[in-house]
Amino acid sequence: LLSITVIISSAWYVHNIMQWQMNNTSTFTNQNTLIPSKNGHHMNNITIIKTHQIIPFTKNIQNHNNISLIISDDIEPRIQKSDAILHSTAWGHPIVLEEYNLIFFTIPKVACSEWKRLFRRMMGYKDTKYDIHDPSKNGLKYIYHYNAKQIQEMMTSNEWTRAVFVREPKERVLSGFLDKFVTHPNYFRRRCCSKRTPEILKECKLKQSEGDFDYFLQRTKDCHDEHWNPQSKKIDEKWWPTINFVGYMVGDDSHLIEKYAKNLLESMISKKDGLSVWEKYGISGWGLNKTQCFLQSNNANHATDAHDKLRKYYTKCNEQFIERRWRAEWESPFLHFTEFSLYPEQSYNNRVENCPIEQYK
Repeated sequence: LLSITVIISSAWYVHNIMQWQMNNTSTFTNQNTLIPSKNGHHMNNITIIKTHQIIPFTKNIQNHNNISLIISDDIEPRIQKSDAILHSTAWGHPIVLEEYNLIFFTIPKVACSEWKRLFRRMMGYKDTKYDIHDPSKNGLKYIYHYNAKQIQEMMTSNEWTRAVFVREPKERVLSGFLDKFVTHPNYFRRRCCSKRTPEILKECKLKQSEGDFDYFLQRTKDCHDEHWNPQSKKIDEKWWPTINFVGYMVGDDSHLIEKYAKNLLESMISKKDGLSVWEKYGISGWGLNKTQCFLQSNNANHATDAHDKLRKYYTKCNEQFIERRWRAEWESPFLHFTEFSLYPEQSYNNRVENCPIEQYK
């Protein structure tokens, strides 16, 4: 019998994982718990970490003698009409691909446009110039196309992959600012200014012309939008433990999202022909000359290179503002973001007082 050991693909989890392994690991043989390998065989000796926290892992990795498996001993959650996963905007509705038993939770500013282009190709559509985020035109199937019983099955069954890609919070908020406030000012103006007083609209236009990052951050307090709202709120807290693949986009490692994407696409095997998505759609056909692999570099037309611009826009004041306002991102037990400071000398016990950003109304 093959022994299956827990392997986690992201390097920054190693320390915590070692602690969990020492405290919470149990090994047993369960004839009803079968882990399929790529060739369809099954493995029954399973080392399991039982935890209330879900850690990102890939279902099928190249060495099939070592497969990641983490389960939660929580009571199974139930789908409800009020659940956040059913009430996203056009950018963020969870996408369903039945052929691959996949639910993919798109998050704006985390390569969601590229993922939708990939899913369209998988469904046989050609690339198009119209708004790829428009569910009435893009041809994608979404979670709301299914009834409650089907959604419950997809959100809890071991046969389904529930995947999401997330991004370092400071990068993502800055990317939202550069894209929706600076490059496409009409978007922010329409969302946050047009329906308010003429004075606010006038101030909004002025601050946009100045590229005022502080103003943008302050306005996020009363203008909520999926391009900058916390990623942790995208999925209901009760559903986060069922997410069994979390990929990461972090600017100081431009290849990280590519590696995570490859791992996910290699694990997605077609029910029709037995081939992986990576083999059929991911290994080539991307980039300007169509020779790159999927997400080899972020080819989205609105890519903002936010990581390289962090120091240009973040001051000590607005960095501490975002660390407080988006605190849930770093405190989430499911996202595992590594906390860092652009100004290391600034500790939580030595905060900047009377920051101008706090003075906006």
